[in-house]
Order: sequence, then structure tokens, then C-alpha cells
Amino acid sequence: MRLFWVFLSIVIFVGVCNSPVSAQLTSPEVGWKTNLNKIHHDVSGTVSILDPSTLLIEDFTYDGGGPAVYFYLGTEESQSAFEAGLSIGMLLSGPGYDGTQLPFEVDLPAAETMEGWNAISVWCEAVYANFGSGTFAMPGDFDKDGDADGDDYLLWQRDPSVGSLADWEASYGTVSLLSASGVTIPEPTTSALTLAAICLAMSRRRV
Repeated sequence: MRLFWVFLSIVIFVGVCNSPVSAQLTSPEVGWKTNLNKIHHDVSGTVSILDPSTLLIEDFTYDGGGPAVYFYLGTEESQSAFEAGLSIGMLLSGPGYDGTQLPFEVDLPAAETMEGWNAISVWCEAVYANFGSGTFAMPGDFDKDGDADGDDYLLWQRDPSVGSLADWEASYGTVSLLSASGVTIPEPTTSALTLAAICLAMSRRRV
């Protein structure tokens, strides 16, 4: 009877260990940043994630043109995502920014976090236009594929404007768990079977 329960425990343990586990991380992480690309109205600057509900805007430029312009978050960097996105911060239309202003923070609305928001845009609500946008990524991950490796260094060599070499050096070798579809953790099949064999051997000695 004891042997039966040992076998049952082993089967349950192996089954659990062999089940794929998805991390389901869908939001950017603290410290990640993006450089806003210029599309309209001289938009540029760097946006960093300070904490789950606060962004830091640095070296921001925007000529102030266009009605009802705000920062908008999107699940991805696309027209449809920003149309269905989240407006954050103050009205940007007006005198404009020339890049000489001090860095400033933008808070998300109450109870909102960066969970699920992977991109940001300087967005005109009046005409549904993206004036400049970017996708958050690990510092040094210039090609935004989830890690900082040799490909990113080659990209920086071809175009140093993609980011800071110091960021790449600090992040080199780091692989992010971020995945829009979830990350499958490797299945510990070998370790599970090894433990099962040990348990079986111990049970035979006791029977």
C-alpha cells in the first residue's frame, strides 16, 4: 500500500513539473526606456519608466502645434493601439518644448500601472495622429528583441543615435523575461525523473 502512494506522489510531481508555466509578463519593466522618433512637429526625447505608475521625460522637443495633444500609452507601437490607448499627463499643445527644459515626470491616472502598456506616443486626439512614438525596451537592447547582445552592438556601430553604449555595456548578456505572449519556463523533465527514480529506490528498500 505504501508503494502505491509513493508511485502516486511521483506521478503527480512529474506531471506538475512537466506542465509549461507562462510568466505572462506583458508590461515593460522599471528602468526601461525609449527614444521618441520624429514623425511630426519636431517631436523627440527619451521616456523612461521610473516605477509602475510614473514616467520620466527627458530632452523633450515638440513645437506645440496641433490641438488636444497628450502623451498616450499603447499596447504596441501602432495606429490602432494608440487609438485605443490611455491618455496620460497634461495637455502638450501650446508654447512647445525645445529640449532645454528640465526633465519632468508624468503620472498615470489613479489605479493605473504600466502593466500591458508597451509603447508611448505624442498623440493628437483631434485628428488621431501620432506625432512621435517609441516602444519601451531594456537599456542597451537597441533592436528590441529582449536581450542585449552582439547584434545590438553592431547596430550601435552603424548608428550611434540608437542609444547609449554605456547602457549596452551595463546590460550586456541580460535576457528579459518580457514577452507579449508570455514566457514558457523550461520544463525540468530530467530533474523530475531523477527524483522519481530516487523515491522509487527508497521505497523498495523500505518495503
